[in-house]
Amino acid sequence: MILIDAHTRTGLLILYAAMTINAIYLALKYEKQHMKVIWSLLAIFLPLLGSALYLIQFQINKKELRGIKS
Repeated sequence: MILIDAHTRTGLLILYAAMTINAIYLALKYEKQHMKVIWSLLAIFLPLLGSALYLIQFQINKKELRGIKS
């Protein structure tokens, strides 16, 4: 078992919550209706994976919309 102190645990929890809330917010703001539901459910039921995947996908789509392909 990995032991971490209370401050580190609190910081990780805040980061985890912020990432999940940000992913849900961006999905609700920018996605089409059926995709809003899918991404929101992923972020709720698989918070770390769903949020990370959405934020990566969002950045890729944002670059493509701006015409920046790297």
